[in-house]
Amino acid sequence: MIDRTPRATAEALAAGWAALLAVGYLIGRIVTDASWRWDWSTAQHVRGAEGQPLLGIMRILTTLGSPLVLDAVFAVALAAILVAHRRRDALFLMLAGAGSVLLGQVLRHAVARARPGGPHLTHANGFSWPSGHAGSSLALYGAVLMIGLSERPPSPRWVAYGAAGATAVLVGLIGFSRVYLGVHYPTDVAASWALVGTWLMLTWRLLGLPLSPQRARLPCTG
Repeated sequence: MIDRTPRATAEALAAGWAALLAVGYLIGRIVTDASWRWDWSTAQHVRGAEGQPLLGIMRILTTLGSPLVLDAVFAVALAAILVAHRRRDALFLMLAGAGSVLLGQVLRHAVARARPGGPHLTHANGFSWPSGHAGSSLALYGAVLMIGLSERPPSPRWVAYGAAGATAVLVGLIGFSRVYLGVHYPTDVAASWALVGTWLMLTWRLLGLPLSPQRARLPCTG
């Protein structure tokens, strides 16, 4: 682990976030201007329809990535972390969420990619690139997973693998539901996962959090 002053850490985080913003904007413009046929075609093939058995399930899944649900999960997770006096983990959770949401908001307005043509099987506002549901769900559920896997003493390996697998399935299904419900292209979802996943790892490393429970304890992590 590299020791950094709070100012150096903040500057590195800001630089990393700006770099992701630039990359996300560049790719977003390319994808939007190119109008890739396979992107449109895949969205049309995956899209569901009223009356299909999976529609209700997909609407439930997409709700798990909605701001209302994510805000509730965030509040509970943050409270639990603060009660445990794990201040650096709490900072990571807040930065993971705020950085991801802000990144998505700026990119959506900067790229201004229109959503797929209707019908939309769920309510959706604004532009399409990148997917807010996909990015925010990865940011929160992924951050909670990373914090949980850094617990000391470590959980049994089967618990860690199970938690990681369940999180991956949940986040994957939330992203898939956005395409199924006709409100996003596949590249919207994939871009969110790539950008937010990179932001999570960057923030984790720059805050000096341990990569595994076996690493030495940090003074600020309780």
